[in-house]
Amino acid sequence: MEAANGRCASCGEPLPDSSSTCASCGADVHRVARPTKGVFLILILLLMVGFVITGTIARGFEARQQQLAERWFARGNRDLQQGAPVQAVDEFQTALAYARDNDAFRLRLALALMQAGREDEARVHLVNLWEARPGDANVNLQLARVMARLGHSQDAIRYYHGAIYGVWDAESLAKRQAARFELARYLLSTRQANAAESELIALADETPSAPQEQIQLADMLMEAGDPWRALGTYLRVPKGQHDAVANLGAARAAFAMSRLGDARQYAREALRIDPKLTEASSIEAESDSLLKADPLAGNLSTRDRAERAMAAYGAASERAKACAGVSSDSTVQQLFEAQQSQFKGLSAPGLQQNPDLLQEAVQWVYRVEKATAGPCGAPTGLDATLLTLARMKGTS
Repeated sequence: MEAANGRCASCGEPLPDSSSTCASCGADVHRVARPTKGVFLILILLLMVGFVITGTIARGFEARQQQLAERWFARGNRDLQQGAPVQAVDEFQTALAYARDNDAFRLRLALALMQAGREDEARVHLVNLWEARPGDANVNLQLARVMARLGHSQDAIRYYHGAIYGVWDAESLAKRQAARFELARYLLSTRQANAAESELIALADETPSAPQEQIQLADMLMEAGDPWRALGTYLRVPKGQHDAVANLGAARAAFAMSRLGDARQYAREALRIDPKLTEASSIEAESDSLLKADPLAGNLSTRDRAERAMAAYGAASERAKACAGVSSDSTVQQLFEAQQSQFKGLSAPGLQQNPDLLQEAVQWVYRVEKATAGPCGAPTGLDATLLTLARMKGTS
């Protein structure tokens, strides 16, 4: 019989320390040896050693996993930079298999998928990243690019705005401006000129500091149909190595606004800096030609105005007569008949004495040049100059 806690198992009375027989009932007692403190310490040490070994093994496994992930990630980056996105996709996927929660790896995989033409797969990864971090500007930018490629215009615009107003790691102002530039280019490419103009105006308010960016902004404002703001932007470009390009842009904008004197001046300044600018030479020549032919130009004497009007009238008369002889266009015929009834015997002295008649004659000239351009072919010489003037002045 075994003793429990120093008492007899039969009668429960205390047992003497050295006896194997119960003094109360005479039953034989077998004492159970109690574990000593040393045994407990050994067990604890063994447990601790086991934990250390297990932890070391686990950390070694994790370190090996991380090493493999980084190695495949490096390979993917190398192939992506070398223009091999298909191989990079496989390598980034392998890296993610070893580090499934690494957002940087997932983002690079999405970029590789985009370059490999697998936009739908890239979108899945980017949407997962966006759902976890909707304020991440870079994720928004990549999503915008994917949506633009897939033709989802409204989604692309939304994500571009997410990039513009999102959180960047560093250089946030420069990256926001770059994202807005990219959005404006996308809007121009999809013929959303008004929306593009709004983004460009916002950029103009932020005033990009680099001359190249200001010239880029002005060029895009021209493309969006806003030469007035474009001109102001060209003129704000800091003086330096971009002076010729800025002056050429200013000449282009001024010409689009029919400010021919300014266009000629800016073109001449651009040519002074860089005589090889053929566009500046063309703008200067055309502006000069238009200024010299315009009967309604400012600062003309009454005599000069009348002489210019008669020269224009003579060219348009010949043009109307020739076109009416070969074309049945009703507008051309009506203008030819109007000449015979309204302007018969027209002369420079008569125009000097009658400014209203001069205005009527000039408007008739402009209508003739515009009406004959279609049915009788593109004009040349003075007729071509007068047609440009007619279009600039918006004559109906």
